[in-house]
Amino acid sequence: MPSKKFFLLSPEPYNSAPQPVSPRCLSERYKSFDWVTKIKVERARRSLIIKMMTDRTYIKAYLVEFTDKRDGYSFLKFGATNDYDVMKRFQHEPEQYKDYDIEVIGSIYANQNNVNYKRMGEVEQYFLSKYPRNTKYFKDNFSGISETYQPTDDSERKRMIREFYDIRTMILGGKDIKDVSKSMV
Repeated sequence: MPSKKFFLLSPEPYNSAPQPVSPRCLSERYKSFDWVTKIKVERARRSLIIKMMTDRTYIKAYLVEFTDKRDGYSFLKFGATNDYDVMKRFQHEPEQYKDYDIEVIGSIYANQNNVNYKRMGEVEQYFLSKYPRNTKYFKDNFSGISETYQPTDDSERKRMIREFYDIRTMILGGKDIKDVSKSMV
């Protein structure tokens, strides 16, 4: 069986392609770099990880509402997940949500026969671009919760929910996400 080759992102030489190296010599080669080169390699590695995370595919998009049990403060969260049950998304460190009621407003699941299968992250991105985060203050520090929006009033909340369900209807009807987002503008 041939050994796997890995590419080490090295800043020098700038005009050449990354050279394949075996996994064993990655750590020795990295140790030989000066601190400036190590910083450049680390930045490249981090940007690659971020790109991989944003390119991930998701099978379900969702809209949930958080309501603070202590004072009634509420906000919406758009998201995408690979869990069939949206509430499983919030089982990660459940202690942080103890003071909040989390209600699933809606979700969109595109099965394998749908043209939008594994593209629910695009639905999330549509809503995040249309409704950028406007909740600047949290009483609690949530892990992984940043896609939040507080509607200005009840009519805006209802309009957002109606828009989510309109998109859901179009996607489940087989319309491509890119066409849906163009028609909603």
